[in-house]
Amino acid sequence: MFKKILVPLDGSQLAEKILPHVEDIAKGLNAQIILMTASHFPGAGMVSEDTLKQLRTDEKASSEKYLDQIANNLKKKGLEIKWLYKEGLAPTQIIATAKEQDIDLIAMASHGGGEVAWNLGSVSEKVMKFTPVPVLLMPVMEKNPPELKPEWFLGA
Repeated sequence: MFKKILVPLDGSQLAEKILPHVEDIAKGLNAQIILMTASHFPGAGMVSEDTLKQLRTDEKASSEKYLDQIANNLKKKGLEIKWLYKEGLAPTQIIATAKEQDIDLIAMASHGGGEVAWNLGSVSEKVMKFTPVPVLLMPVMEKNPPELKPEWFLGA
């Protein structure tokens, strides 16, 4: 059923909480796990081109090291792992990668982001709304959700 599982990671321990569940699924189905991360740099015009280029280079190197480390840990457990680094907005890159890699399942942790995410939506919400691929979403929380404010729902 699921032969390729995409696992988007953002470098946080909360996002990594999906990994044990994906390990179990992959072992049971003999599926390949594709780890990915995406970085976005909207700073054009705010910093010099040289600085932006260096930021991109540093972020790519750091992300690739992170993905390689996670991949190696999973490979030691006998899993088939591949990883990808993408540049761009996370939801867009996750959806595009799922299509490019012929993904059968996207598995990700949703850890919100306080009131901003509550109001504007989250990466996981955007992925769920705009991908035709099944999504396994595991909610993980670092703190309590924001207090609901009536004006959010009444248009005040």
